[in-house]
Amino acid sequence: MTSRIVLCGPFPLPVGGVSIHLQRLYEGLERNKDFDVVAINESKVESGRYINFRKGHFLRYFYELLRADCVHIHSSVELFRFLHCFFCFLLRKKFIITYHSFRTDSYLVTKLNRLLCYFANTVISVSEEIEEKLRVGSKVKNAYLPVSN
Repeated sequence: MTSRIVLCGPFPLPVGGVSIHLQRLYEGLERNKDFDVVAINESKVESGRYINFRKGHFLRYFYELLRADCVHIHSSVELFRFLHCFFCFLLRKKFIITYHSFRTDSYLVTKLNRLLCYFANTVISVSEEIEEKLRVGSKVKNAYLPVSN
C-alpha cells in the first residue's frame, strides 16, 4: 500500500534554493513506488505540473489534503505556513514542517511558529541557527538533496 504525501511550498519557477530542494524531493519520492506524491505550489508563477495555491485552486487543494497520509510543509510565507498547518490540524492529518529560514524579529510570529511546531508531528530546521531561534527541539538536517538519476 502506498503512502500519499502532499508537499507544500514554492516549486520552480522561479529557481531558488527551496524550490530546487522541493523539486528534487518531489522527483525522488515520485520514483519510489511506496509513495504517491502531490505538489502544492506556492510560487507566483503557475506550472501545469503542480497545483497552484496562489491561483485559487482551493477545491483541489482540500481534496488532496483529505486524501493525504502526510503533509510536508516547506512554506517560507508565514500566512501559507499557518494555513497549511491549521487545515492539517482540522483534518487530523500528520504534518511535517521544514524551516529553510526564520528571519523574523516579531515576538508574535515567533510564538505562532512555536505553536505550529507543537502540533506538528515532526519539525525540521535546515541549520542550527534556525533551531536556536525557534527553540522547539527540531531535527537539524542539511537541506541539500543531490540530483538523482
